[in-house]
Amino acid sequence: MGFDTASLIPPLDAPAVYAPSFDIDAVVDGRRRLTEAELLELYHNASLPQLGRWAFAVASRLHPEDYRTYV
Repeated sequence: MGFDTASLIPPLDAPAVYAPSFDIDAVVDGRRRLTEAELLELYHNASLPQLGRWAFAVASRLHPEDYRTYV
C-alpha cells in the first residue's frame, strides 16, 4: 500500500503548456466564474505552477496591497 509515483510523471506526448478550453483570462479578471466542468478540467490538466500563477493573479486583483497577512 504505497504511493504510486508513476501517476505523477506526465506522458511523453503531453503538451508542454496546457491551454484551457475556456477563457481563463475572463475568470482571472473576475468577469466570469468557473463551472464545475471547467474546475475539473483544470484539476486534471493544469500544472501546479500554472494554477499558482492564476491564483496569484486573482489574489492580487482582490487584494492589491503589496503585503499579505494570513490568519
